[in-house]
Amino acid sequence: MRKYILLLILPIICVKNTYSQNDNDAAMWGALIGAAAVATAIEQHKEVLENLAVNYLIANYPEYEEFRLEVIGFGAGGNTTTDNSSVNLVPFGVTKLDNTTETDDRKLLLLFASKGWINQYGLDYSKIKWEFWSLEKWNKLLIKYTEISSPINIPIKDNLLPLYKKTSEKPSKEDLNSTDIYIKSVSSKDKKVTYSIYERKEDDSYEDIKDLTLTADGWKRKMRLVYPFYKLKGDDYIVASFNSSMKIFSNENSLGIFLLETKDSMLISRILLNKINKFMNNK
Repeated sequence: MRKYILLLILPIICVKNTYSQNDNDAAMWGALIGAAAVATAIEQHKEVLENLAVNYLIANYPEYEEFRLEVIGFGAGGNTTTDNSSVNLVPFGVTKLDNTTETDDRKLLLLFASKGWINQYGLDYSKIKWEFWSLEKWNKLLIKYTEISSPINIPIKDNLLPLYKKTSEKPSKEDLNSTDIYIKSVSSKDKKVTYSIYERKEDDSYEDIKDLTLTADGWKRKMRLVYPFYKLKGDDYIVASFNSSMKIFSNENSLGIFLLETKDSMLISRILLNKINKFMNNK
C-alpha cells in the first residue's frame, strides 16, 4: 500500500512547489511536465488523499453512515511559510446524507501534513494530523483572524460584522489622534506614507460573515470594502492564541496557522478561505 501511494505522489513532489492559489494555474505546470501528466497527477493525488480521509471518518466517526466527501482545495491554499518545507494543509468538505439525500449538516475535515510526511518509504502517518470542525468552530477562526487583522475594536457577535465606509476627506493629525479606524499605507517605491480613514455607517448596519468576500484589504460586499484590514508587509505578523492546539497569525494577505504540538506553521490563501467559507455555509 505504501509503495502504491508513493508512486502516485512522486510525480507531484518532483515539481518544486504545490498547487497554485488558483486551480487554473495548473496550466503553468504544463510547461514543466506536460498538460496530460498534470491532469493525471492531480487526480491521482486527490484519490489517495480522499481515501485517507474516508478511512479516518469511518474509523473515528461511526455516526457518519452516509456522507459525501470532497476536496475543497489543496495547500496552494495552505502553503508553508518557508520555501523548503513540506508542511501542507488539505481541507475536505463533509456533507451528511439521509437516504442518499444531501442535508444541511456540513463539517470541515482538515488534514495537516508536517514536514517529512513523504519520504523514500512512502507516507509517514505519524506526521499527519486530523481535525474535524463544525461551522461554529470555522466561524470562530474567521472572526479571530478578522479581529487581529483590523484596527476596528467593536466586538463581533453572532458572526455579524459592523460595516464601515471610507471617508473622502484627507485626515489631519487630530483625526489620527482621535480615531482608531485608520489604515496606514507605505509606498514600496518612494516610502511615502498615506492614511485612509473609515467611519461607521450611520445606520449601524451589520453583515453576516458568510455573505462577504475576504480580500487583501479586508471584507467586501459586492466589491465594496466594508470592513478594512491593516496593510501588513511580508515581514509583519500579528499573532493570537486560538485554542489549545494552535495559534493563528495575520501575515500580509494570508491567515497563518501554527500547530503547537508539531511547531509547524503554514499560510492559507484568501482563495482557499473563501472556498471553505462558501462550502460551510452552503453558498
